[in-house]
Amino acid sequence: MKKSELRQLIREEIQNVLSENEFDTAMDKFKEKVGFKAPDPSIKNVMREKEYEVEYFYRFGKYGDEKDNDVIKVKASSEEEAIEKAKKEAKRNSIASTFKVKK
Repeated sequence: MKKSELRQLIREEIQNVLSENEFDTAMDKFKEKVGFKAPDPSIKNVMREKEYEVEYFYRFGKYGDEKDNDVIKVKASSEEEAIEKAKKEAKRNSIASTFKVKK
């Protein structure tokens, strides 16, 4: 028997013993004792953005045969998002596979 099945079985047995109203009031009392607070729907769960330094290489020279590196600072909520933002801000001849977040 899986853990979730056992929980469901216990929940059903408790509900059979108690009427629906008694079960709800018992759950409310339990939540009060534990200190449970319902989430505020007006607050959005948004990750805070951090500043990342993304390093990349770009080509230059008459024939584009020379390379150099550059660093872009961007604000993002994840490393993947930081790389995407840096690709948009990067120099025109940037090499897409070289973008890495500096640690």
